[in-house]
Amino acid sequence: MSSTRFVIPALTLLLGLIVGFLIASKIDRSELERLRADNEGLKAQTDVSPPAQSALTDDEIVARLNEAESRKDDFQFQKNLGTALYRYAAMKQDADLLLKIKPVVERAAALGPTDIDILNTAGNLFFDLAYLKKDPKGYRMAREYYSKVLTKRPEDPNVLTDLGLTYFLDDPPDYTEAAEKLNRAGELNPQDQRALRFAIQAQLQLGRAADAEKNLAKLKAASPDDPVVSELSSAIETAKTRPNKQ
Repeated sequence: MSSTRFVIPALTLLLGLIVGFLIASKIDRSELERLRADNEGLKAQTDVSPPAQSALTDDEIVARLNEAESRKDDFQFQKNLGTALYRYAAMKQDADLLLKIKPVVERAAALGPTDIDILNTAGNLFFDLAYLKKDPKGYRMAREYYSKVLTKRPEDPNVLTDLGLTYFLDDPPDYTEAAEKLNRAGELNPQDQRALRFAIQAQLQLGRAADAEKNLAKLKAASPDDPVVSELSSAIETAKTRPNKQ
């Protein structure tokens, strides 16, 4: 993405870090420990989880994927395996592994079209693939899954943030939709710095300085020492002299 699309060139650094930030928000070091615990639980229930060491061999992954191919109609198996492998691939930031497990996650989502957890996992998988592979089609696929989750849970700020970012990061970006979703996420959770930062950027792209200023106040309250605050403040002052891009 060209830095000319952003109001503040320095803020493009945020996008350079976004994949790490987003994936880390889904699985950090404590999440690894939870994954290990989950894997043990899944193994006891369905014998589908990867082993609980920090790395899986290619043979182990292939064996699990082959087993998934042989049990295509078993929703719980597909869901448990797809979720566990997604968490592992996200932790490793391994786009190639995400591609390998994509059929399992898609199959589980098709078998459980009302299961919020697997729909959200599918959305996350396509989001991460889109960013890691620099392929905006993935954002559109992620959007479909996030939208299904929101039909069941319309006030989920985390899903709204991820949905908003699919518009923000798309090529071309849709700042109007991004601003709407991210602003709503910030209303639901005014402590969500991720939603607030990108809501402000989307609103600035649209020339909505007043709206951006309201979110900046929330960001200051949530994180008064955030180094981005001063840059956003300057950008808002500049944007006040420009017309809205409705």
